[in-house]
Amino acid sequence: MGHPAAVSRSSLTGVFVGSHAIAEGLLTREQLRERSYRRLVQGVYADPALELDHRLRCAGVALLLPPGTAIGGPSAPQSPRSTPWRGRDP
Repeated sequence: MGHPAAVSRSSLTGVFVGSHAIAEGLLTREQLRERSYRRLVQGVYADPALELDHRLRCAGVALLLPPGTAIGGPSAPQSPRSTPWRGRDP
């Protein structure tokens, strides 16, 4: 089996799941380790050009959540899945 062609880092900008990028042939495990991608949480990486902050970490965690779930607590507003609540308490 051949190795994925070298890809420019610009093709993996933003936040991504490392195993998905490997499965899609965008890079190898070795390339993921050798390049300067920032590990946010286990298995999730980000372009090092992005500012490392709580919002970026929440975006990484959100990639691992099962469908229909959300980040809660104080981190909820930082999640890319959050929507502002505009109603009233029941």
